[in-house]
Amino acid sequence: MLGTRPEEGETDVDRGVWLTITYDRPLDPRTVGRESVTLSSGPLVPFLEVRFDPVTRTLRARPFGGRPLEPSVRYTLEVSGVRDLDGALAKVRAFGFRTGETFSAPPGEGLTTWASVAPIFTTHCVDACHDGGARSAGLDLRTLASTRETTVGVPADQTGGTGAVGRLGLGGMARIEGADPARSYLLYKMLADPHVWGEPMPPGGPLARSDVALVADWILGGAR
Repeated sequence: MLGTRPEEGETDVDRGVWLTITYDRPLDPRTVGRESVTLSSGPLVPFLEVRFDPVTRTLRARPFGGRPLEPSVRYTLEVSGVRDLDGALAKVRAFGFRTGETFSAPPGEGLTTWASVAPIFTTHCVDACHDGGARSAGLDLRTLASTRETTVGVPADQTGGTGAVGRLGLGGMARIEGADPARSYLLYKMLADPHVWGEPMPPGGPLARSDVALVADWILGGAR
């Protein structure tokens, strides 16, 4: 683990903050969910929205729907039962903090549009392989329509398809899974993750993290 937000023992925490734990390795997204993360304050256990960001390797949690935390309350966030992509069980992590009175809505997410990610695909992916031709492996990233048709809900064939157990934590993924970047195989290819099958994408080397983050946010918004 690399760090938490808020930090252990921090006080006067903004009630709208995403609660985060940053790891030094990617987690198996199948092990990250409400069953593995709890936020409590005595008998108060809010219903959480939980996600894992594979680009920053950060587990994030907040009350469902972005509801604010209660003011002037000490909370404890605990994460247990999560595994990394090698199947190793991560240590149980817990940290406590106290909220203040301030509530600031976090920045909007999932707002990236096709206009922002299209140049990334065109420059790094379409010219290299994925132009709909014979060498494209059925992946056509030239237009929004062709990208959605060949990625969203389409099994990543290098993992054995969405029904397969697959290799470690990346088995059985779709190329893009709904609005879930952590379960979208395309991102792991773009990150040159060592757990992917075949060659990383693009072949010239990994993309800048800022570009992959844009693609991740586009997926989070439903690949609009």
